[in-house]
Parts: sequence; C-alpha cells; structure tokens
Amino acid sequence: MSNPSCTFENFVVGKSNRLAQAASLAVAEMPGKAYNPLFIWSGAGLGKTHLMQAIARHVLEREPRLKVFYLAAERFVNEFVQALADERSAQFRERFRSADILLIDDIQFLAGKRGSQEEFFHTFNALLDSNKQVVLSADRAPSELENFYDRLSERFSGGLVVDIQSPDENMRVEILKKKAGLLECDLPEDVIHFLVRSIPSSIRELQGAVNRLVATSEVLDEPITIERASDWLKNGLRIHTGLLSVEDVNAAVAEDFRISSMALSSPNGEGGLAQARQIAMYLCRELTDASFRQIARSFNLKNHVRVIRAVKRISKQIAEVPELAATVKRVKDRLGR
Repeated sequence: MSNPSCTFENFVVGKSNRLAQAASLAVAEMPGKAYNPLFIWSGAGLGKTHLMQAIARHVLEREPRLKVFYLAAERFVNEFVQALADERSAQFRERFRSADILLIDDIQFLAGKRGSQEEFFHTFNALLDSNKQVVLSADRAPSELENFYDRLSERFSGGLVVDIQSPDENMRVEILKKKAGLLECDLPEDVIHFLVRSIPSSIRELQGAVNRLVATSEVLDEPITIERASDWLKNGLRIHTGLLSVEDVNAAVAEDFRISSMALSSPNGEGGLAQARQIAMYLCRELTDASFRQIARSFNLKNHVRVIRAVKRISKQIAEVPELAATVKRVKDRLGR
C-alpha cells in the first residue's frame, strides 16, 4: 500500500462511484460477512485501486492482528513463478491461504496464465470456504474477462460486482479541490475548471496534473494561473480540448483490445481485430469531427465505403448485442465520454 492518501476519508463520492464506495466500506467494516467476493471494475484511473487500499487500511486500523494481503495480480504471478522455480510451492500456497483478507488488483493480468489461474482458483476457494474476505479489481466485468477459465470468472461473480463510471464535471471539480487541500495548495477556481475541461478521462491524470503544477509552482516560486498551467503541463500530460482526435479514439480502442495502434490501422485484420477496427471507426465518427474520408485514411483504406459500413454495422449491433454495447461503453469511459 504505497499511497497513504488512499483512504475512505479522501475518496470523493458521487453518483458514478457511490455503490462501489458503499460496498467497499461495508467489506472493510465486516470482512468475510458482507459481499464476498467483492469485484470492482472500471477503466483506468477512476478509483478502484484507491478503494482497494482504503479497505486494507481501514481493516488494519480496526483489527491490526488480521492478515491483510494487498498486491497486484502481476506480483502474484511473479511470486508464483518464482516459488515454482525454487520448489517452494507449498510455502507460497500456505502464505496466501492463511490470509484473513486477500485483495488482488488488476486481476485481468492473469489472462492466459493457466498455471497462475489454477493456483489462484484453489486459493480463492480455500479462502471463501473459510469465510475469509476476497476483493478483486479489474478493467472489465467478470463476464468480459478473456482467456480465463470459465469456472474462475464465474466464481468472481458469485458475490457482488460493482463498477465505477467516469465522474461528471462537478465531481471532478470536487476531486481536484480535495487533492489541492491534501497538498495544502490554494488552487484557483479557474485553474480547477481548466483542468477538468482539459483532462476529462482519468482521475489519475487530473491528480497527476495537480502534483505537477504544485511542484513547478514551488520550484519557480510563481503562482499557478491558467496560462502557466497550460505551459507547465504541455510536455508532461496529454491535454484534451474540445472534440477528441482520431488518435485518441484509436489509442483507447487499442488499449481495451490489448493490441497496438499500428495493428488497429492494418486493413487486413480478422476476427477480434476486425471488430476492434469497426468499433474504432464508429467511435471516430461519433466522437471526433473527422469525415468518413479522413477516418478511412487513418485506417489506410483506399476509400470511405468500409467506414460507412462499419458505422452502420456497429450502430445496429449496439442495440442487439449486449457484449458489444458494453465494449463500446467501456472505451467511451476510457475517453471520458
């Protein structure tokens, strides 16, 4: 738990995260009795890691003798692989199955790692059978996790699944005010609104912007203004103004499908890649001011006919295929739209 500010007191609650916060607090107050397992999912930078760490801190403050393990799924995999190499599988197993509360962040990292999934499945079941609390986070709902054993993703849904949506503008303002207060910085109101308008997609990016502004202000001994904020942030953070660009959309789609932006622009994609391209074309048309022809050029197409077909196809399927609608919504959340 590397960030001491990740507490329930410092978590700004709004419509987009109220259920996730309430469920997390209930788990922290009554581990093993309320919502077990608890599965929190959202796009990047919306607060799920904050809630995970807040749960761990709250429990340890109330019951310091409890064994609380909080770690990223990547670390779980690395430690498991190392334990196999060192012939310490039994010690690894005993360590994690002795936990009173196990919190694993970014569980999607286990995708495709069959050995780690098998080990985690048995650890997960052992803890639940002993009424020990398990809390998981991911960038998507359990039903949308790819390259997971069905029995594992189904078990993730056996308790309570909650999501965190992108916060509205008023909530982002409150988050920045809270952050400025923690830094004991008098951040001007107009600068706060400038940041909120310019960085719509990620709370983490917003907070990082405030950190950068405060540090730069102290080093240069200059007050923070909109003009200085724009100048100080231009090389360190991506500032969004007005409509998104085609590049913004493609980057978000590529991240969601775990492919490269270069692969997304290849005209020869098949299967899941073809669907990713169609979703990207659809969102480019909806969220940017690019024309069909401009979008076609960005995807290395000779004409814009395929873009028109993709937009029509995705528009129709959104109303008919819940999984596709969820994917489109998830990408929009990444983009703050």
